[in-house]
Amino acid sequence: MDYHLEVTLAKNSQNGVLDYHLALALAIREPVIRAMNATEERVVKSGAKQIHYLSMQFLIGRLLANNLRNLGIYDTCAEVAADMGVNLPDVRETECDPAHGNGGLGSV
Repeated sequence: MDYHLEVTLAKNSQNGVLDYHLALALAIREPVIRAMNATEERVVKSGAKQIHYLSMQFLIGRLLANNLRNLGIYDTCAEVAADMGVNLPDVRETECDPAHGNGGLGSV
């Protein structure tokens, strides 16, 4: 996360919570994509049929915490954030829920 704060985002020691959120998202991007690609490769090699379903009504919620938990690194990231003087729940709260676009379910 330090790497992405300093190099990718070109931030100094005066970082806001949103900066930490973006740095953390960038830090976990690689393992998430590698896992996704490995799954796709396994499915293709097995010759399994796939069905893809997209529902515009399905609200996926916040992804950062889900990805951290699914990768098994939530607690580690919370410790790293604490070492940097940041509270991980505060970082999580900077992520907006994705809009679903139809305006029919209370979207703004």
